[in-house]
Amino acid sequence: MTLLAGKSKFADADTATKQPMGSLFEQSVWLFGDIFTMDYMQRYQITESFMKARHSNLE
Repeated sequence: MTLLAGKSKFADADTATKQPMGSLFEQSVWLFGDIFTMDYMQRYQITESFMKARHSNLE
């Protein structure tokens, strides 16, 4: 199990971070997602060019 630290709206004012409520959690989720993706790519030998070819283009 992975625990991602964050600050809730119920946190005390003297917490370690000065960031607003959800910012630290959101940043942690982005970093976790990047690390997960890089590990997945390495484990299954997936290249970035392969991912780009399969990625949907929403622009």
